Amino acid sequence: VGFLEKFGISASNSKKVYEKLGKDAVSEIEKNPYILLEITYGVDFKKVDKMAMELGLAVDSIQRIESAVKYGLILATYNGHTCIAKENLIQFVAQTLEVEREDIDNCFINLRGKKEIIVENKNEVEWVYLYPFYKAEQNIAEKMQALLASKNTKFIKNFENERKKQEKLLDIELSEKQKEALEAVNENNVCIITGGP
Repeated sequence: VGFLEKFGISASNSKKVYEKLGKDAVSEIEKNPYILLEITYGVDFKKVDKMAMELGLAVDSIQRIESAVKYGLILATYNGHTCIAKENLIQFVAQTLEVEREDIDNCFINLRGKKEIIVENKNEVEWVYLYPFYKAEQNIAEKMQALLASKNTKFIKNFENERKKQEKLLDIELSEKQKEALEAVNENNVCIITGGP
């Protein structure tokens, strides 16, 4: 625990590390401190990077650049994004680590080969996903397609009359947008409704 605490790793995160890496934790971390980012949640990349530099890892090491790529993708998820434009991610990594684009491009090749990231071309822009997020989005799209193709078993024939009955029963009056949303739900298997209630 003391080894990790001197680099700003909390006691609870230290416990997770030792549970995952066992008695060889210190030597594993000395070989590649960036594994801490994959084991623990909320550990600051800059602290781990500082640890790596103090342990003598090269500024342009593959582990360092690959970890920065994955860190950039994780940061995007905090804002609700499952992917990032490749050029934006490259700029983020280059600015964060002060490394050459060629080194970053090589790490993209390695990460794709290990199936840790997916790069997808949409509308002439390359988008980068962490592999689990890409698979999750793909799964959601497949489920949406299946729902769209299914029979609408919840369709109410006299919907307008039923809606009015419920409004009266509940003593409410729906806005035009709310009525429109309910009609869309009645007529479609899949609806995406955004905004306030």
